Amino acid sequence: MNKLLLIIILCFSSLFVRGQTLSILYAPTDARMGVRYDKQAKIGYYASASYGNYRYDEFYVEDHQKYSAGVSLYRGDRPGNYTFLSFGLSYHDYGRYNITETKALKPVSFDIGAGALIGKFIIGFAFDPNKWEGEIFTGFKF
Repeated sequence: MNKLLLIIILCFSSLFVRGQTLSILYAPTDARMGVRYDKQAKIGYYASASYGNYRYDEFYVEDHQKYSAGVSLYRGDRPGNYTFLSFGLSYHDYGRYNITETKALKPVSFDIGAGALIGKFIIGFAFDPNKWEGEIFTGFKF
């Protein structure tokens, strides 16, 4: 949890430069909540951190932390409106769990995503095909 707080502080401290968005993200598979920071440019970058817990009938995973970073490719439709594709690496940290097949708990994976920036509003999604989990995010441009 300390890592998540550090990333949140770093995201807020960098809001003094224009062309950035800060988003809230949600992943329904494990009720994971977090933040995502995007820097817009023709080739931009992003970083995110989130925390959640898996709870199913047969198994559980407590204290799932995910950290992601990658690049975003922006395309401007008209001034102030952009669409983007994103590609990045993810690191997963798991607390206690009762899953016997630990192949699903590998710590490194990758994300692919897409979204749109319309004026000062951003909305998008990211998907991890290795773990078969997705997340949605929405936020504002500063």
